[in-house]
Amino acid sequence: MKRVYLWRGTLLLGLSALLIVVIGRLWLPAAAQDNRLTDGATVRGRIDSPDSEERWAFEAIAGDMVALSIEPQTDGFIPQLTVSDPKGRLLMRVSYPSSQQGVFRFTMGINQSGLHVVQVQSDAQTTGEYTLGFTVIERSTQPGDGVLVYGRSVQGEISDAVYRTTWSFFGGAGDVVDVSMHTTAGNLDPFLTLLAPDGSQLGSADSGGDGNNAALLAVRLPVRGTYTVVARRSGANLGAGGRTTGSFELLVSLRQAGTDEDSPTPIPLAVGTTIRGRLTRTAPLVRYVLETRGSNLALAMRVSEPAQGLRLTLYSAEGAVLDSVTGVGDFAYSVPAPSEGEVFVEVQPWGSLVAESVDF
Repeated sequence: MKRVYLWRGTLLLGLSALLIVVIGRLWLPAAAQDNRLTDGATVRGRIDSPDSEERWAFEAIAGDMVALSIEPQTDGFIPQLTVSDPKGRLLMRVSYPSSQQGVFRFTMGINQSGLHVVQVQSDAQTTGEYTLGFTVIERSTQPGDGVLVYGRSVQGEISDAVYRTTWSFFGGAGDVVDVSMHTTAGNLDPFLTLLAPDGSQLGSADSGGDGNNAALLAVRLPVRGTYTVVARRSGANLGAGGRTTGSFELLVSLRQAGTDEDSPTPIPLAVGTTIRGRLTRTAPLVRYVLETRGSNLALAMRVSEPAQGLRLTLYSAEGAVLDSVTGVGDFAYSVPAPSEGEVFVEVQPWGSLVAESVDF
């Protein structure tokens, strides 16, 4: 009998342990999902002390336009939101305006695919409850698209679901470039198109019969600006009618640098200072230069037109793109800075100017 009771006790203990493990395995993901923001959802939270915080997360793809909204549910509570990208870099920090009533909503562009973190904290030593909303306003049509830099190859993939991808790079007036697309896996028959900043086509190329490589050679860029490379498979309807799939390597290399005479003279910018600028339809680009000594470089923008989108691009002294971010209205972000040397910051509209002139 003792053996029976011992066996039963062991069985019950084992079942209990199994039940705990199963419940634990079911409960843990649910707890994590409670802090996940989904498209169109509004969640409720509470900050109990000025030192406490709550974290939420949302998934987004490069090229998405998203909106976050927050509304205090307690009189006198002033919540502050901080948004970080998948690499932990600061994208935006905003506080609920003291003069605001009801929902405060702001939009932002997504440059890095992955999980973004929204941190809610107290501002001005206040506490209380809040509601937080998340909406995807515009979805990227080509998941996995990104930014190209001269001399640095990127990897991509073409499938029946995603048969065309778009990539962008910043080029100077007069730059002579080569663009190449090389199949690395599968039976992909590559096809390339290069578009100017105004959307006009500068050239296109297919594999030329060998089925593995497509290249545009010695293309002179007409103006300074952001160029688009469309990398897809061969086939009718921009690749929709194609049948090949596979992985590829994409590269833009600089043969010869242009004079870039249209580039505005950089304005000195010192760390820790505030400077005013203006964008107009005739002068839609402002360029700054500053000295760095490593650590992180934080930039904060205040815009006279809340609906105006801006793109900030950081370059090294050699012209390589260090980072690029887009935002609408007031926003802030940070990026690791070179150990020492000059960094160039360019400010230009993201989309069209909403007024004859926009101050920042």
